[in-house]
Amino acid sequence: MHGYDRPETVESLFIAYRLTGDRKYREQGWKIFEAIEKYCRVESGGYASILNVEDKNSIQMDKMETFFLVSPCCWNNATLLIVLCR
Repeated sequence: MHGYDRPETVESLFIAYRLTGDRKYREQGWKIFEAIEKYCRVESGGYASILNVEDKNSIQMDKMETFFLVSPCCWNNATLLIVLCR
């Protein structure tokens, strides 16, 4: 299983939270944000996909999807604002 950092997951959680107000969606989005920071962030800058999202010791691939900085970061920033404004 590859870690492509697909934006649809985070976007869906954000929309589900806004529609329902159920905090579990916000918390799941925050967990994704934390996992991306912990496992995908590259020391020299940027983010990498990981080879296997089910393995905490997975290898970072020398690849950052072109949509990554627009979609997941945008929705995670929106989620972060919701968390900070509660």
